[in-house]
Amino acid sequence: MTERLVEYIQRESLKRTFTGIAEDIGADEKTIRKIFTSYAKELETRHKIYTPEWLGIDEVHLTHQMRCVLTDVYNRKPLRPVEGSK
Repeated sequence: MTERLVEYIQRESLKRTFTGIAEDIGADEKTIRKIFTSYAKELETRHKIYTPEWLGIDEVHLTHQMRCVLTDVYNRKPLRPVEGSK
């Protein structure tokens, strides 16, 4: 299996079913699962969870909608939104 195919499987396994990927590339579902499992372990080691010492929660009215504002009070900065959230 080429490196490029492994990278494709890693990307797609976060969005699609293992069965669907296996059918598309002509591989066994178990192979897709193994590649995903090792990729997930790698992502876990790189992921860092940031939790502020003091969390500030407030709301603001923007574009005719209420919005939640989360801040790191101790360091005086807003928290960035999570990717994919609305």
